[in-house]
Amino acid sequence: MSEHSSLIRVLTLTCLLIAAFDSHTGWPADAALSTSQEARMTSPQVVQGKVIAQGDNKRPAGLHKLLTYKLEEIDLPAPVELEIRLKKERFTTALRLTIYSESIQGAYAIWLDDVSLPGVFGLGPRAIGTLIYDRSILRDGAVISVQDGRGLSSLPELLKLPQSFKALITSAALGTNVIDRFVFDGPWYRRDGLVFAHNKAELIALNETLPLNLAETGQYLGFALALTGANTGGNPNGLDCANWTSTTSGEGFSSVVNWVGPNWLSNAGTLCSGPQFPGDVAIKLMCLSDSDVLFHDEFEQLPSAL
Repeated sequence: MSEHSSLIRVLTLTCLLIAAFDSHTGWPADAALSTSQEARMTSPQVVQGKVIAQGDNKRPAGLHKLLTYKLEEIDLPAPVELEIRLKKERFTTALRLTIYSESIQGAYAIWLDDVSLPGVFGLGPRAIGTLIYDRSILRDGAVISVQDGRGLSSLPELLKLPQSFKALITSAALGTNVIDRFVFDGPWYRRDGLVFAHNKAELIALNETLPLNLAETGQYLGFALALTGANTGGNPNGLDCANWTSTTSGEGFSSVVNWVGPNWLSNAGTLCSGPQFPGDVAIKLMCLSDSDVLFHDEFEQLPSAL
């Protein structure tokens, strides 16, 4: 009985070893397949991206029966170093522009206005794409075109970029808090890389981290005012130069730009006529990005009085 039990144990052990051996010998092929699939899923051509902008046209147009586009930000599997305008830059992200059509195989170039984007790749029978590293070529309202041996045709809709920067401002006519104009919830960094505020709540809790006392050029400001039209908590206080349309009369509530702490949104007033003489206090706007993806020169349109 003891010998029989030992034999069973030996047979069982042998079977386990054979099973383990079979599993081991099959591993490299499975691993290669898995590795190939993983590499494909992290490829910049197909990796999941964050949608920045997209069209919605559904009617085919032009020679290539173009439909619409999608612009996404993607993480690169490894950093890429490129020379752009004689300057070497290192990229960890890129923008992927995808063009959709009823049939678009063979297109070899994508154009944004008069800028040709090389390196076009196929994404099946109805889409092509390209990677964009130099974001300064993107312009709101740009014409998107594709080209192949048959010719060039343009999408029926223009590139529509999100508004990257908005003024931290309100008015009685708007009737909203200064933070209600923003979807993005921070953090925001100054031009010198230091944190201005971590989120929207900090802005109206009078708890910003550092003053926003840098101009768009990176120059540090001394004593200057920024128009806000807000009270302490960021709501309209009615002093807004006639809804920011008057440059001749009235008063606008402002912030002292190098101030941190209580009343930072509404600790000064200024005449709507602005500085009158050399040496008068400079009047500014505080502009925050409403996106964590920035584009070249994408500021919102403001009333002419501002």
